Amino acid sequence: MDEICRTLKEKGYRKVLLQVPEGLKREAVSIASELEKRSGSSFIVDGEICFGACDHAGTRAYLLGLEAVIHLGHADIPSMSSRCSVPVHFFPTPMNANPDQLLDGLHHILDKSEGKRIGLATTVQHLGLLGTLRKELESEGFEVLIGGPGRREEFPGQVLGCSFRSPEAISGSVDLLIYIGTGDFHPIGLVSAVRKTVWAIDPMTGSVTRYDQKELDSFLRKRWAAIAAARERIESGGLIGVVIGSKPGQNRKDLAGRALSACREEGHLSSPIVMDDLDPMKLHSLGIDVAVITACPRIAYDDAPRYAAENVVVITYDELMIVIGRKIWEEYTFDERW
Repeated sequence: MDEICRTLKEKGYRKVLLQVPEGLKREAVSIASELEKRSGSSFIVDGEICFGACDHAGTRAYLLGLEAVIHLGHADIPSMSSRCSVPVHFFPTPMNANPDQLLDGLHHILDKSEGKRIGLATTVQHLGLLGTLRKELESEGFEVLIGGPGRREEFPGQVLGCSFRSPEAISGSVDLLIYIGTGDFHPIGLVSAVRKTVWAIDPMTGSVTRYDQKELDSFLRKRWAAIAAARERIESGGLIGVVIGSKPGQNRKDLAGRALSACREEGHLSSPIVMDDLDPMKLHSLGIDVAVITACPRIAYDDAPRYAAENVVVITYDELMIVIGRKIWEEYTFDERW
């Protein structure tokens, strides 16, 4: 609160939009009310779903005649366009974690692992825990490496669902990688990025999970099934929709242009589609059989079953290249074309 109020005072903002992630939505109104009391600025709460820094509300604030956005929960994406937007100020909101549970998880990993060079990575809400792990590992004689940020990350060690540049930078210098966070997607992406064993520590419970080639292969089998289904649809004359994201950090119109050109050069029926919030029913209603997602790649990876329920196959740009024969399966990569 104090840091936000300092920013409001220094910049002289009087009319501001407050944007919070889903985990803070219940607190949004009380946060805005407290900020108004402390700063004297007036706030409007943004009620739309917020998927990340790539989904900031700068354009909505601009259309409302507001002066700035205070965006909680995410870090800035340095390479993101700021056109048609008021200034957006990002304030990451760290999650509280029990350091003893974190260290218990770390020692469980060390008991089951070999190697003295360990890489660390996490998402923005747990970045403060990297120092805790680093200090403990170095006190026990391990060499700790944390990769620098890429074009889409603001901090060393930070990973996004669409970018693993930080761990990729140290992949050749580590024996294993430890990830702090929950869920399977990031650890599986990290296995692909570093080609080493990845251990994940749940910062809220201290439980640990090992990820290696077996988990990556399971993920890749699902992507191969999507590629095969897309190829079958396209070869039978199905309509390809090349989806361009209009969110400020997801707009890869140049990539979409390359996808569209490749489809048409190969003689496939295709059309560009611009969307903000992607939804299976929207694509189904347009008659799309195969959707090439050039917005957030996790839509293809995480939400494929939702789209399949509406008879739409979702793939990434690189998967499209395999479908139409311009790449081979052995060249498969995660979508990080930013």
